[in-house]
Amino acid sequence: MIVPMRTTIVVLLALFAIPLFAQRAEEDAKGGAYADRLKDEIRARKMYQQAARATIPARFREALEKYQPGDKDLAVSWGEFALADGTPFGALQLAVPAGVKAEGVTLFGIVGESTYFEPLPVQQSARGEGFVERSLLLPPRATRGTFGLARKNEILGLARVDIEPPSDVSRLILSSDVYIMPAAQDPLDPFAFGGTKVIPKPRATFRRDDEVWIFFELRSSAAQPQITTKLDLEGGASTFHGVPTPAAATPLKGVPGHFGVGNTIDVSNLKPGEYKVRVTVTDAAKGSVVREAQFRIAGQ
Repeated sequence: MIVPMRTTIVVLLALFAIPLFAQRAEEDAKGGAYADRLKDEIRARKMYQQAARATIPARFREALEKYQPGDKDLAVSWGEFALADGTPFGALQLAVPAGVKAEGVTLFGIVGESTYFEPLPVQQSARGEGFVERSLLLPPRATRGTFGLARKNEILGLARVDIEPPSDVSRLILSSDVYIMPAAQDPLDPFAFGGTKVIPKPRATFRRDDEVWIFFELRSSAAQPQITTKLDLEGGASTFHGVPTPAAATPLKGVPGHFGVGNTIDVSNLKPGEYKVRVTVTDAAKGSVVREAQFRIAGQ
């Protein structure tokens, strides 16, 4: 059974509303906090611009240039977003192959004219899945990113993503690991929204006892966007077609004009297999946008 949006949105808001998704409207939009945020963004951009000029050793660059997508690619999650001042950036997560220890790996990659080669710590999801994540500044056009992970001189795997300029409705993030961050996020922290962390599920593979979150970020000039969402799910013998339902777009603290919209779906009765979830987001002033994502229910 899939739980309709109207019954589950309350759960999300109860988790997110206090204190980290509550925006201090006047202070953040016009006051000192907003000015400090812009200073933080300038500092973050300079740091990330410098990181995007790394030299990639010849062996790793050759692997990127010769890469062809295949079944053994690294699991990759990706999203395009924008800072409060409109600067586009991407959030990247790469799943670390099983058995790689947590001391760290090296991320290497090419995005347009930017090159990356840097060690990153291996983090653990709530289910103990290893991953690394990184934000990347983006050019203002569609492009492609090719990435790899290495341990010492061993290439662990590669992956590729097609990159679009950020839109008013982000890609869907599927997660079973959502929590309030212990400290304020930096402007370019990946997959962080108003002080709440939403960790993409590696390979979007869930168990039937997981709490499955569907989340997206909305950008709007309206003080409080009026939107509806419609959720559809297809896969195997299971089909669910929802109806358009008013959805709460919750202001993201410290990021004027950015809102979080989320939901949970009940997957406890789904059979193991591949599924597609489709969310239709409708703004009365702008029309409708459809976002889709694939996920998998693992066998018990």
